Amino acid sequence: MENKKKILIIEDDLDICLIEETYLQASMFQTTTLNDGLNIEEVLQKEHFDLILLDIMLPGINGYDLCQKIRQLTDIPIIMVTAKNQLLDKITGLNTGGDDFISKPFDPAELVARVRAQLRQYDRLKQKDEIESIQIGKLTLFLKSWKVFKDGHEIKLPHREFELHPKYTS
Repeated sequence: MENKKKILIIEDDLDICLIEETYLQASMFQTTTLNDGLNIEEVLQKEHFDLILLDIMLPGINGYDLCQKIRQLTDIPIIMVTAKNQLLDKITGLNTGGDDFISKPFDPAELVARVRAQLRQYDRLKQKDEIESIQIGKLTLFLKSWKVFKDGHEIKLPHREFELHPKYTS
């Protein structure tokens, strides 16, 4: 059985939260909901999520600040979901770390489609990062990110070292 992707919904409007949760669960996603983001560090440390739906207008902390805080903890996709639909609001949401933006009122089918699209894109990027590595004893070289680890500790090397690899010279 395939693992369901887990979505964290941070939304203070209970009706909208219920709509998001219902449509996502009907589309075979697992959901967890929060009505604010005040304890986001604790939540993200306890549980793994594949994507976050984030309202901008939340009690206690606004979604822009919360998005920046989340970005310090994880790189999973964040879709901003909000009634703020001015161009400046969208730009601010994307510049604070959001990956996509959907305005209320929204079509729930579009929301699910955007969630799926973000998850596909994130999975593709993760796979590319994991593919090209070389293991030599206790040494691991990650060719895409140009990083070297020995016994699990990163060794800082100039990028010139990687440029000498035959794959990068031609």
